[in-house]
Amino acid sequence: MKDGFQKIITEKSDANLRLDQILTKYVSRRKARKLLDHGAVFINGGRCKIASKKIQPGNEITFPMDLPQPPVEFNPEEIILGDNHNFLAIDKPRNWPTAPTPWGDRYCIKSVMENFTRIKDLYIFQRLDFHTTGVLVFAKSISALKIAEKSPVEKIYTALVSRCDLKPGMIDLPIGPSSRRERYIVSSDGKKALTEILSVTDTDEYSLIRVKLHTGRTHQIRVHLSYLGFPVIGDPWYGENPETLSPMMLHSTRFSMNYGKEHLTFSSELPSFWPNTADNII
Repeated sequence: MKDGFQKIITEKSDANLRLDQILTKYVSRRKARKLLDHGAVFINGGRCKIASKKIQPGNEITFPMDLPQPPVEFNPEEIILGDNHNFLAIDKPRNWPTAPTPWGDRYCIKSVMENFTRIKDLYIFQRLDFHTTGVLVFAKSISALKIAEKSPVEKIYTALVSRCDLKPGMIDLPIGPSSRRERYIVSSDGKKALTEILSVTDTDEYSLIRVKLHTGRTHQIRVHLSYLGFPVIGDPWYGENPETLSPMMLHSTRFSMNYGKEHLTFSSELPSFWPNTADNII
């Protein structure tokens, strides 16, 4: 078991056993059903929710030993920022993944919004981290997705950090994977990552930083600010106190793009759980 995930390589004696029969060698029947219902079981890297799936020798089966607590539910209608023929923009709540994860596909924004809008497939071309809030845009068709992926976009974020001495300018630090699962670090052999600090506004306790992404590396803003000594407040992975239970103060404030001859802009206000001082220094 590594990082909370069990990996099984099936043997000859497992030939033609059902998937749920394999799982119950390691967990209870009730837990096996729950893992399958949540879409948290993978065979050779592919998600499988079919309990009766016949297993062959040499299959690699992985699943988490524990599932996370369900996130706080929300009203999908209340988070829609914009909705047209080609795109759906929402105000993503915190502690919701954008898309299915290794822990399952039941609780993710994509699935919830597909069910609510009755759109079979919403296409992702912009992701927000689990802990990040704010503007999140989906394409409603493959054709819209392909055009959007080739179009210039502007992504503006707001981060709250402890009072800092950072100045407007470009952060040019490559980012690569960490040895820890799904985490990243500044690394000389990483991929190019550019984060532009647009403004820094201070109070006695905090600094409100507005940034613009020029590349889209995973956790880019969080990794850059943490490396510079001013992690996002509440960041459970890159913060000063990794065990913190407070919300993470990183918000997708504005997303703009050109789609053909049309210019689209979607904006979101800071969440109500941010400190009052943040509203006062915008």
